Amino acid sequence: MMNNQGKGLNFVQFDSGRNDYDAYMQSNAGNMSNSFTPVNINQGQMGNDYLDNEPPLLEELGINFEHILANTKTVLNPTRVVDKAMLEDSDLAGPFCFALALGFSLLLGGKAHGFGYIYGIGTIGCVSMYLLLMMMSDASVDIYRTASVLGYGLLPLVVLALFAIIISLQSAFGLIVSAMCIMWSTYTASRFFVCVLDMHNQQPLVAYPIFLFYTTFAILTV
Repeated sequence: MMNNQGKGLNFVQFDSGRNDYDAYMQSNAGNMSNSFTPVNINQGQMGNDYLDNEPPLLEELGINFEHILANTKTVLNPTRVVDKAMLEDSDLAGPFCFALALGFSLLLGGKAHGFGYIYGIGTIGCVSMYLLLMMMSDASVDIYRTASVLGYGLLPLVVLALFAIIISLQSAFGLIVSAMCIMWSTYTASRFFVCVLDMHNQQPLVAYPIFLFYTTFAILTV
């Protein structure tokens, strides 16, 4: 029964549709190849261009060795002309190194409390000096620039701390050397502030609180 009924069924043939599809693809293969233009991407060249345009790591971190060296020379040579453009950089890498050097010098001299006092006195002194300069000057000043100037002024006190490792400063000679280093730091920092803020007629007023600031560090050293 089933065989007789199956003989009357008409099955759809798919071979003709397959042949038409193959013919269509062959006829349009040339047009498709002409419409597609491969793009040659040189990945190595793109990577080199990206690295060439990338700024150096030290520049991204705000570390400029030329500025640090120039400011250090200005501190060591009080007669050197202060470059105002250098001070606009608000460099903190140099002052941070000088603060570490002062702390290690105090540590080598047997004063283990040096780092804590440097951090505490430095923070209070920078904030106080920043507020004072804001009231005294019409020019704009930020706390980073204030910390930068006060930090560079620590260099003579670092020299004093190194002397304290070799010889005792609790004598008349030590007091004279300490006073000279305090005056050196005070003159340097006040000269920097006067140059940045155009306060040429107010240097003694600026120098007095700076003198008290550096005297505190000198007492730690002695």
